[in-house]
Amino acid sequence: MPSCSTLWMLALTVLSLSFLASGIALIHNAAQDCKTIEKHLPGTISFPQDSIYAASLGTYYSEEERDIQPTCVFSPTSTSQVSRFVKLITALGSTSKFAVRSGGHTYIGGAANIAGGITVDMRGIHDVTFSKNLDVVTIGGGAVWSSDVYPNLVAHNLIAAGARLPGIGIGGFVTGGE
Repeated sequence: MPSCSTLWMLALTVLSLSFLASGIALIHNAAQDCKTIEKHLPGTISFPQDSIYAASLGTYYSEEERDIQPTCVFSPTSTSQVSRFVKLITALGSTSKFAVRSGGHTYIGGAANIAGGITVDMRGIHDVTFSKNLDVVTIGGGAVWSSDVYPNLVAHNLIAAGARLPGIGIGGFVTGGE
């Protein structure tokens, strides 16, 4: 009869293999999901071998975020692409995890990037538009206060309470994200 410690080691090994297998399945699903999204939204997905992927990761504020490796980066340029992404992920019954990045100014690793999942890089949606009478301003989720928002507001002699440091995205700032 095996000893108690041998049984524990066997149980831990089986448990470890189970977690490893589920992790591989999640990564496999993310890779499949990335390929499916690329098929339906061409030009919006980049992979680790692509320069757009490297550029996206290289522009995070913190090294902790830059070191995280998503399976792919989804870079929409319109809200309709974001909507299609959500519909695709839902229709696939996806188990892939994803993170949303606005400006990428967070210092906490994993707040705007995700290992083995899909990072949604919103920086392509950075338009700032005004209503005719300038009483409503619409700001894209990837806009950065210092380079997108403030210059457009100043051009119309408007102000807003927002980020005080350069590079901070509107998405994380407005939602209180880290």
